[in-house]
Amino acid sequence: MIRATNLKLATLLLLVVFVADGQAQGTKVPLSFRQDGVKKELTYRVRISIKGHEAEPEYSDEGFLVPSGVKGEKVRVKVAFCDKVIDFGDVDSELFETEWIVGIDNKPYEQSNVGHLPGPMREQGSILYYIEFMSGGFIKYKITQFK
Repeated sequence: MIRATNLKLATLLLLVVFVADGQAQGTKVPLSFRQDGVKKELTYRVRISIKGHEAEPEYSDEGFLVPSGVKGEKVRVKVAFCDKVIDFGDVDSELFETEWIVGIDNKPYEQSNVGHLPGPMREQGSILYYIEFMSGGFIKYKITQFK
């Protein structure tokens, strides 16, 4: 019982630090959007969950800020834009050191977005949402979802 209470208290403290940490100590995560391959300026919100506790990070001109204390964790990421909330699931905290590109691809899908998927998966849904984690101009990791 005491351990569970201490764990909840430690997680709550982490979230308080996460929300209040500020720009000086945070890692800047550049975030941009593409719709059918064209860069778009969209209003968005990011929600990040650590061990079930959700918080909204601070924002910068280019994206959002993640405190340096968020390391070695799997972090659940949700991005809200265009009246949609896309849950991209658990992301390794090391991906906060990359540039994020969130994309919307309507049918017919761009080959670069579905070419890596098995044939039957390419036809699911009518809209494909994706997030690319870019490093040095290359995709380090990509998550796709069909809706």
